[in-house]
Amino acid sequence: MLKRLIAWFLFDQTLNIRMPVEEEKTRLLEIFNSARLSAGCFTEDPLDLAEFSRRINGEVVHVAEIGGQIAGFVSVWEAQAFIHHLYVCPRFQGQGLGKALLQMCERRYGRPLSLKCICANRRALGFYRRNGWISKGSGSGVDGAWERLWLKSTRDEVE
Repeated sequence: MLKRLIAWFLFDQTLNIRMPVEEEKTRLLEIFNSARLSAGCFTEDPLDLAEFSRRINGEVVHVAEIGGQIAGFVSVWEAQAFIHHLYVCPRFQGQGLGKALLQMCERRYGRPLSLKCICANRRALGFYRRNGWISKGSGSGVDGAWERLWLKSTRDEVE
C-alpha cells in the first residue's frame, strides 16, 4: 500500500472520491462492462447506457478518480446500506481503489453494510473476505450462484 501511495504522489495520481455528474455516466458504463468482461464469470452481454442507467436509478453513486481520471465507482442503495455495484477499471485494479471505495461507504453509511458477490468471481470474493466481509446467505441469479456478504457492526463482532 505504501508503494501505491508513493507512486500516486510521485506521478500526481491523487485519489479523489466524489459524486459523478450526469455526463460521466458513459465512463461508468465503460468501467462496468470492462470490469465484468475482465472478471470472466458474468454471462450477461455488455449493457447499453439506457439499461445501465435503469440499474443504478435511485442509488447513490460515488466515483474514484485518480489524477483526474475516473477509475472506478460504487453505487449504494442507501435505505438498506446495500452496495449494489463496485467496479474498478481493470488497468487500475490492485491499487487500493476498491478498498478506498469500501472505506468511504463505511464512513458514510455506517455498519452493517451488505452486498452480493457472484461465487464464480473468486478474485472479488477473496478481496471482500480480506477486507473483513463475512458470508451470511446465498442464492442464485442470472450470472449463477452468489453469496450475500456483510460488514458487520462492531457490536455484532464482539458478540
